[in-house]
Amino acid sequence: MYFPIIFFLLLSPLLAQEADSLINFTLEDQFDRVHQRSDYEGKITILFGSDRDGSKYNDDWAEPIADSLKVFNLYDKVEFIGLADLGNVPYLMRSFVRSMMPKEDNQHPILLDWDGLFSESYNFVEAHSNLIIFDHNFNKISQKALREVKPDTLRDIVEIILSQLKND
Repeated sequence: MYFPIIFFLLLSPLLAQEADSLINFTLEDQFDRVHQRSDYEGKITILFGSDRDGSKYNDDWAEPIADSLKVFNLYDKVEFIGLADLGNVPYLMRSFVRSMMPKEDNQHPILLDWDGLFSESYNFVEAHSNLIIFDHNFNKISQKALREVKPDTLRDIVEIILSQLKND
């Protein structure tokens, strides 16, 4: 009698479907500006999403990727999205967490995902920068869970982005 229940519990993680395109969303950033999927229509989009422990890796990866695109004069052809996975933050702590978000650079907003929508949809790895590249039609092209920058991985990511830009 317990076998079907145990079997289902063991199998259920395998049944979870990971999204293969950019999900529909409407989220605020740390400046109270609203962002939604349609804002990125027709653009190659690079999403860096993480929990608090993984946030330290986001800039470590975003900066060299952006610098590489600048070398080819292609930086303005790509949209970067920073996303804070805040799904585990208790409701009463939200205003405190929001107050701790960086405010000095309003050109690089961080979307606040209080419901963990992205983490669930893309199976984010905790304590990592979760990088996802979407093409101009919102199709997921690549997804990686990253920590320390590795030159070979950086080169591979930039090549993926460049190949997408070449296809545009």
